[in-house]
Formats: sequence, structure tokens, C-alpha cells
Amino acid sequence: MMMRGVGTPPPTPQPRSSLATSLLLAALLLTSVFAWFHLILSSHHACSNNATGSNLNTRTTPDTFPSPFPWQPPDFSEEYDPFPSFSSSLLRASSLSGKPLNYSELAMRNIVFGIGGSAQSWPQRKGFIKLWWKPHDMRGFVWLDEPVIATDPPDQLPILMISEDTSSFSKYDPNELYYVGHYSESHLENFIFSYNMAYGGGGVAISYPLAEALVGMFDDCIRRYPHLFGSDDRLHACITELGVPITKELGFHQFDIRGSAFGLLTAHPVAPFISLHHVGMVEPIFPGLETLDSLRLLVKAMQVEPSSFLQQSICYQANHKLSFSISLGYAVQVYPRIVSPRELQKAERTFQAWNGLDFEAEFDINTRPSPSICDHPFTFYLEEIHQEERTGSVISLYKRHGATDALKKKEFCWSHMFSAEKVQQIRVLSKPFDWLWYLVPRRQCCSVGSLVKDGVLDIVVDACVHGIVT
Repeated sequence: MMMRGVGTPPPTPQPRSSLATSLLLAALLLTSVFAWFHLILSSHHACSNNATGSNLNTRTTPDTFPSPFPWQPPDFSEEYDPFPSFSSSLLRASSLSGKPLNYSELAMRNIVFGIGGSAQSWPQRKGFIKLWWKPHDMRGFVWLDEPVIATDPPDQLPILMISEDTSSFSKYDPNELYYVGHYSESHLENFIFSYNMAYGGGGVAISYPLAEALVGMFDDCIRRYPHLFGSDDRLHACITELGVPITKELGFHQFDIRGSAFGLLTAHPVAPFISLHHVGMVEPIFPGLETLDSLRLLVKAMQVEPSSFLQQSICYQANHKLSFSISLGYAVQVYPRIVSPRELQKAERTFQAWNGLDFEAEFDINTRPSPSICDHPFTFYLEEIHQEERTGSVISLYKRHGATDALKKKEFCWSHMFSAEKVQQIRVLSKPFDWLWYLVPRRQCCSVGSLVKDGVLDIVVDACVHGIVT
């Protein structure tokens, strides 16, 4: 606290006339501001009423829901429709018949894709779409912010990869209200947006009845949330108003990551794979291939057998102290030590969060650090895959990646070597999955062959036998 020194003259008081003048000016200023606001608001309502010729807040048409919110902003006229063809065309396209669907009837023809994107990113993303889009079997819409020059047939729609396997959705009653998806892998993204929101990049699936309910209130609803970022955020807000919670499916992958996605892809949860997003933001999935070529190989594996794609299996060779982790259709890892399934099912942090950090707390999934060079697994990447017509089994061949061998030799990890001369390839025979396996999920078991022939080691993946652990 500052003290006035002895002998210092006190401050000169303000004259009363000056104080009165200040108060008068302040009063005049407040009066002017009030009058200005009153003029603006009055003219706004007058113009709106004149333009529409109706009371703005009395929409009671049968296809709309009365708003329970007293803070709803002024509405527009009945003729105003920001999406003039959306409600009718989408609902017509989303059902081939008027009758309710049964669980077993859900197929690709019953799904309508609606995707939002940007004209700037379209030239790159349409290349991803060509890998999986089937114009004669799939239907949907693409919403871009600006018109683009059509240089390709109009068969390319979404910006993410989606499996053809719809079995994971057949457990839902299509006659009920469902909002299905998953949140982000990055903690900060979920903290900023929501843990209960289906992220649009990974994909949002809504049932037909929920789409019908949204059509009746969506235009009014989104005007209540101008501050929210992104269509998925606004959609979540409106679905929340309807009282429908998210149903989380682990196969939706927002992929809010940077760097190498290897750790995530080799530790896929025991759930059907559905989608990937941000595939252009991570390193190529296969070493030695460009992004698009990597995705072609990955999509090929997905199309051969969608239900088993990326499913993890774990087995051991105890006498050699080896642990095997198989990601069907992608890679096989051979650890030169015994690693528990509890650790192997965690994603190795080969990637960073969306903010560029890679600390464990940056993720809302279970992760583990990368092991030392000597403890690092030998990696075999997918080279070829096909399905046997007679048995339905999938045979996939994985080729040894020599980079790990070179690093181990450089670090003198001789006691942690997996003989390169003996095993150059791993062949995996995967038995067909039970079509209801996702209802009672369990990781598949595997067994490693005892013989190596022509540099190839055989592994069989099949449903676990009662009493067998891993």
C-alpha cells in the first residue's frame, strides 16, 4: 500500500460542476444506446413480419415438433428450406419399401451414405473413394462447400473407407431410434467436443426412425447452436434434444492421430472393423508403398473377408520364448520374448495425438510405449491374400520386413534374434468366422506350426476351443 508522505499536499478535489457534467453526459449516452437498440430490434421484427406475412413463432405444421425452448430465435417462413431436396430425397433413398425392416434384412442397399467435405480436399479424397465405392450397390450423397469440376463419373461419395460387412448393425432393430458411432482417440478432442458424440470423420450411423424425427426439427434446432463447430457437433446437439444417446461401436475409427498408424491397426479391438478417417494425414500404412497403393492393398484384404479384417490373434512358442500377434489382413509381429495378451492388446504408441504429443495421457484408448530395439518385434507385412472357394478359409502371406533385423544387428541384439535365414514369410490360414461372433465377442485363437518349409512358417487362426487360453 502506498502512503502519502508527511508534508505532501492532498490532491485537489474535483469541482462539483465538473462531476455534474460527467453524470449528465453518461445519462445521455445510456439513453442514446437504449434508443439505438430499440430501433434496431423493432425494425428487425417489422421487416421479418412484412417479409413472411405471418407470425414468426407459431409454426404448428404436422411435420414439425413444437420447440420446448423459450430461447428459440425467430423462425423463417414456411417456404424457406435451406436443404430443399434433402428431406424428401434422403428418406426416399433410405428405404426400398414402406414396411419395417427385420434384423436379418439389413444389407448394403438399406444404408444411405451422407458425407460432408470440402472442394479443396476433393481431388485427393476421391482417389480413396474409388478403392471401395460400388455405384451399383451403394447409395448416398456428397455435400461440398463449393462446386467442383466433374472429371470422373459421379460414383464417388464418402471420404472414408467403409467395410462391406453390415453384420455389426444387424443386431439393432431398424425400427427404433439409434445413433451409432464412436469418439476420438485423442483426449483433447473429446475434452473440447464431447465423449458422447459420434465423430463425423469416423462415421455416424442413424436409424431410419431417427432420421424421420430429425427431419421434423432439424432446421429449427441448428439455429439454436450457431456456436458449435462442425456438422457432427450440431447433429449431436439435436439428437440429444430428442433424448437419444450414442451407441458406441468400436469399429468406427476417427483416426485423430499423426505419424504411423501401425500401433492402432495391429491392436484392433475385438469388434467388426467399420471405417477409417484421416488416412491422408498419417504415414503410408505399408512400408515402401505410397499412400494410395497402401490403401489398395489394405482394401483388398478387407474385401476378401470383411468379418475377420484386422482382428487380432495371439499365440506363443514357449520353447523358443516367442510371442506372436497377428492382425489379419495387415501384419504379423513376432516378439523375441513372452508378452502377455494384456499388453499386446494395447496399441503401441507409434503415433501422436492430433495435437502432436505422444504422452499416454493424450489418448482416450489404452496404449503402451514402443519397446527397446532388442525387445522390438520382427514384423511381417501382408503380401498376398485370397479366400478358398471350397472351405471359405482365408490364406494370407506376410513377408518379413528387414529394417528390424538391421537395427537389431546394429545394436548387437544377438540373443533376441529370430533367424532370418529360416523364416522369411509367414502364412496364415484363417478359418471362417461365425456370423454372430460380434454378439458375444472373443478374440480368435491361433497355433504356430512346428516346421519351417522353404522359409515359410504356418499359423492357423480359428475360434477358441473350450478350455484353451489364447
